[in-house]
Amino acid sequence: MIRRDFEGGVLLISQTAHAWVSGQLALRWGNGRFARPEPWEELMLTAAQHDSGWAEWEMAPRIHADGRPVNFTEMELQEHFAIWQRSAERMQPTNLYGALLVSMHAAYRYEHRLGDATRGDTPEVRQQIRGFIDEQLAFQEQMRRSLTDHARYGPALAQERLSHAFRLLQIWDWLSLLLLMGPLPTTTLDDVPVTPGERTTIQLVPRDRWTLTLQPYPFGEAPFVVRADGRWLAQRTFRHNALFRMALAEAETVALELTLDRAD
Repeated sequence: MIRRDFEGGVLLISQTAHAWVSGQLALRWGNGRFARPEPWEELMLTAAQHDSGWAEWEMAPRIHADGRPVNFTEMELQEHFAIWQRSAERMQPTNLYGALLVSMHAAYRYEHRLGDATRGDTPEVRQQIRGFIDEQLAFQEQMRRSLTDHARYGPALAQERLSHAFRLLQIWDWLSLLLLMGPLPTTTLDDVPVTPGERTTIQLVPRDRWTLTLQPYPFGEAPFVVRADGRWLAQRTFRHNALFRMALAEAETVALELTLDRAD
């Protein structure tokens, strides 16, 4: 769940809604300069479903000891591991290539954490993270073996193509988070895939509260609107989970509409 200050209260957006925004971005990616994602249908599915393991948690979200709703960045480590594992496993019956990408996405997040010396993780925590990464690598190897001789996905496992697709998933995920966590930032997206083997940098600049411009522009349609629903609560803290969940069930729905456009 994404928690953000909004209109004097708090706006809560589910991780599955965030993934749906990733899917909306994937659907429109590609133009004369930026290659359309391939394999196209599978990448649309993966972007939109990469956080499906959050569904159970989002049905019964929790509060902190201080009463605030738990943000997705504040999860217990083992709980986060289980959510990522579910996300990859749930993709598996539908599409093995998508399951591979989701697992790669999960493992990368924690590989990046292990490389961040500022985290200050204890040796025990680092060992737990290493164990999770090893489990994901084993899962990925299983997916690769199953896909090696597949007429469609075998060629997509080539390093350059797989790296291109994986980085696209990361970009859609990060851009979706930027849009939903608000307020819209002025920032830079680095290492953005243009074609397999070619990367670029995209500058993001807000035009107003609800519009973000991109230069260069990677989408076919300009401008276009991405949509997600959040739930708004005037109350920011709660005494216990039951009260929080009751308030959330009755909360006002906020229909977010965020526009992406060319900088020029």
